[in-house]
Amino acid sequence: MSVLGNGKLRSSFRKLRYGAENGGSTQDQEQKLQDCGIFYQTFTHHWVACRDRIHDYEPLSDRVSDDILTIAAQMEQMLQLLQLELGANNNSNHNLSPMSDSSPTETSILDMILSDKDNILAQIVGWTKSIPYNQSDQLLVLEIQFCEVLLSCKRSGQTVLSHVKVLQPLLSLLDIINTLPQGHEPSLDLQSSLLGLVHTLCVLLMENPSLLDLFTCNDNPRFILFSLLTPYLHKPGQLGQQARDSLLLCISLSSRNSNVENYISDHSNFCPILATGLSGLFSSLPRSLGADSPSWHKLDPGDGQDIPGLTNMLTSIELCSAVIEVAPSNVASQLLELIHQGFLVPVIGPALVQETDLEAIVSATAYVDLFLRKITAPPLLALWVKFIFSGSVDKKDIVETLINRINSSSQICIVTLSLFETLVSFNLEDVMLSLVFRHLISCSFLLPSFRNRLYFSDPHGRAAYKFLSLVPVSCDPPATPLTPRRMSTSPRTPQVFRRSPEQSLSHSMSGPSSLSSQSYGVYLSDAHNVIRHTHHDCIRWSHRYDGSDLCQVYKPPIREQVKEKMSVEIGRDPLEDSFECVDSSLGPGSLGAESSGYLSGSWEEGEGAGKEIVDVVLTPEEEREFWSAVGYQDGTSVSRQKMSLVLARLQHEDRLSVSSLGQESHGSEELISPRISDTLRPTTDLSDTPSLGPFLTIVLDKVSNFSQNNLGVNLRLTALVSKLASFPHPLLKAVLLHPDVVVQPACMTLIQAICAARLRIDSVMPGLLGAEEAVRNAREDLVSRIQPPNRTASNTSIISLPASLGDLSIRRSSTNFLKMFSSKRSNPSSPRSLTTTITVPPHTRHMAMAAVLLEEWLQELAALAQEHSVMQQEEIVLREK
Repeated sequence: MSVLGNGKLRSSFRKLRYGAENGGSTQDQEQKLQDCGIFYQTFTHHWVACRDRIHDYEPLSDRVSDDILTIAAQMEQMLQLLQLELGANNNSNHNLSPMSDSSPTETSILDMILSDKDNILAQIVGWTKSIPYNQSDQLLVLEIQFCEVLLSCKRSGQTVLSHVKVLQPLLSLLDIINTLPQGHEPSLDLQSSLLGLVHTLCVLLMENPSLLDLFTCNDNPRFILFSLLTPYLHKPGQLGQQARDSLLLCISLSSRNSNVENYISDHSNFCPILATGLSGLFSSLPRSLGADSPSWHKLDPGDGQDIPGLTNMLTSIELCSAVIEVAPSNVASQLLELIHQGFLVPVIGPALVQETDLEAIVSATAYVDLFLRKITAPPLLALWVKFIFSGSVDKKDIVETLINRINSSSQICIVTLSLFETLVSFNLEDVMLSLVFRHLISCSFLLPSFRNRLYFSDPHGRAAYKFLSLVPVSCDPPATPLTPRRMSTSPRTPQVFRRSPEQSLSHSMSGPSSLSSQSYGVYLSDAHNVIRHTHHDCIRWSHRYDGSDLCQVYKPPIREQVKEKMSVEIGRDPLEDSFECVDSSLGPGSLGAESSGYLSGSWEEGEGAGKEIVDVVLTPEEEREFWSAVGYQDGTSVSRQKMSLVLARLQHEDRLSVSSLGQESHGSEELISPRISDTLRPTTDLSDTPSLGPFLTIVLDKVSNFSQNNLGVNLRLTALVSKLASFPHPLLKAVLLHPDVVVQPACMTLIQAICAARLRIDSVMPGLLGAEEAVRNAREDLVSRIQPPNRTASNTSIISLPASLGDLSIRRSSTNFLKMFSSKRSNPSSPRSLTTTITVPPHTRHMAMAAVLLEEWLQELAALAQEHSVMQQEEIVLREK
């Protein structure tokens, strides 16, 4: 039944709605006043009927249900009349005038509600307490709506919230809802109305903090708004989101009111519920993700649509971050402690170090990677990072377990590399100190003569030239097999810096090696952005990590010489000893401990005398194919050994010309010979042993096995190493970018690792069936997939273009670059498709893709090295000015 009826009242209401916009005449204003009078009279009539029912209510009678329905119907009409009156007076946007004899609001519905005569709202709320709670939802919804309408009103510029006839019934109403039995599930309408009312109150309190005292009490610590919102902390959907928004407003209020702060930290269960809720949400996540691509490596927030519970988990992670950012210090510290003790230690730690369920390991690592990327509060991020790098489970260090997993099966290795890429991308000093610098600051990995020359000035771009010279021969073959040098220009005057990047690349890597879709200028642009961003984040680090600021602290003790003097002069090349001990039974396929420059890629300037040569074990068939390819047909072992010695001596002479640079006046220094057997080495502490640390050692070992890794591993590996190469610290650049660094024989630089990878590729590719066709198909497939017209500096991966080829989520298996690497071709009609070429064996396709990917990565590393040089020169110029 409508209170407007079908007569003059409805006609007047239309005029109120549609005629007020035109300004209205004096007659219209009089009509409005007359209508307001009718509203008031009708409201009074409904209130009297409602009051009589309340007074005649008998809780034990059979009319309880009828009384509830009748009073609900009367309240619905009263609420509608109040809204009509407020609309007529435009009270929602204008302040009501103070009551006076001449005021038209003298007999208004609002005045009647706020008067002491009837105390309408208090009577209705008080009666609601006496009815059965399982029949009260409808009445509670109407009372909440009543209060919301009243909160939109103002008297003399002030909200009516502070009026006793509104505040007391409102608090009683909230208390009724808060004390409902836990087994009672409120209706969705009641929950929605309640959360809307509480949000309105929170907004009002933010605008008027002085009203907070109305909801708090010094004697009895409580904040009922907070208590009502806490059960909705982890609720999914719109209701949960509205509750979390209101909670954040309440927590912001706690920084302005000590009573609210004390209640949240000392008397509420907010922090325990939020922290322990994370454990429950994480436990409900699937233990197997079922990724449909071998190159899949990480989760995206959008994957929550397909993974049950992931969206709720991410929402709670974001809420924790937001709470820590806005909460007072004692509330934030309490929440951080509960997250550590109630979630990280009992849940995340065991999930990361488990060993039995491989799929669970992959999913747990991917989840943690995603959580780290979603955290925005620095204290919470620091808590997670500290736990990963210092936590342990059953005496197993988490970080050591993760580092060792880089050598695990492909999928575990891929997600672990992705996790480390995320950790490194935070540019945190503690992360880099734990992974890298604490193993490098002693400089024990360097030869003594090189430790004072870590600052490498490279105005001519020799480092970039070096990387560009390491492209596999299968991508840029030499003129003849016996002339392995592929650069006609002098290494000291690299063409890459004498002209534009595109011109230099086409000059230095002419022919099939230069991909039209891969602009070296784009790599330079990406390198410019990422290096400067990383440098900006590292400015406030406590140490420079240049080999001098912490070298004295971590300087190892002087070794005692044991049994006999076992040392060699730096000027003596270790290869001289190796010529005398080459096992003739090894055959030319393995080349003993010395491989030719043609295979190792060590013909360019910058290879150190202490370079560790990686043996390549070839099958007898591959050995015959190799010696046939170089034009040597004599199959006797003596003849092949002679050829091996010739190649090794050529390499030896080339390396001696480089190793002699910068070694004057250091010939008398001594070091442990790289050829000494491990059994004869003196026993030393772990800190004395030359090492790059487990992380860099395993990563560089993976790089040296580039041709043996699957595509997914190589994509993540290139992304991680490229990010590491963006750091400006001399110690790390010495390992990753320095072209002439001389390290201990037990250590390996990035250039040496790439040379080993190139050696394996170039020693196998010439004898593989369809090698040239496979390389051509791999490159053409890469060109067709990347779509060069759309590739600019703004849409290229900031870390690594090869890494972006692997950005594949679970539900988007045909995303951009990685479509060409998925197991199923999305464009089978392409005649040059790599995966549809039947004549090329799978092993050849694998090696070809490794070669092409290595070629691309070398361009990126060259761009990083060049950009480091540019920035270093800029700093020199600024210092001189």
